[in-house]
Amino acid sequence: MKRVVKVGGSVITNKNSSEKPEVNLKVLDHLPDAVAYVFGVGAFGHKRAMKLGLTEEFVEVDVQDFESELEAYYDLVRSNFEADKPVYFGRIVEEDGKWRIVSGDEIVVKLAIENDSDEILYLTETGGVEMQDGSLLTEFDALDVLEVISGMKNTDYVDATGGMLGKLKKIKDLGFRGRVKFSKL
Repeated sequence: MKRVVKVGGSVITNKNSSEKPEVNLKVLDHLPDAVAYVFGVGAFGHKRAMKLGLTEEFVEVDVQDFESELEAYYDLVRSNFEADKPVYFGRIVEEDGKWRIVSGDEIVVKLAIENDSDEILYLTETGGVEMQDGSLLTEFDALDVLEVISGMKNTDYVDATGGMLGKLKKIKDLGFRGRVKFSKL
């Protein structure tokens, strides 16, 4: 089975840290096998992005300090993760003097499609999609993503890339056709 793993920022970083990334390096020792790994930036990255006004649309904003902090985080993870597979991170990108977020959720779906993967595994703090009936959905076929979206619990929490709903919309919008799984690490 070919799988791409998205390590949620809440799993790899301290969710309560918004000034600088505090990385839980022990997580790196317990990651399942995959054709590629994508790491989120956690509360640190999302809070900073929101404060700057960064979204998934291009905006004019000064990201110099933020860009340096992100690079330090990427370097820290890379230097402590011995993987023989590619490693990716949610990023900010520039075009014509404007910046936008390319989320790890976007990257993981694109990688799954490009690698003809059978599965995307999201390692998250919750371990699944919280549904309106109180259940926790941990696995579904990507073709059923609209049904999952309509049945998920509404939440007031939204990060810079749309939270859980943002993940599910990326699966729908980009057209992944395999299994989607969630797990706590």
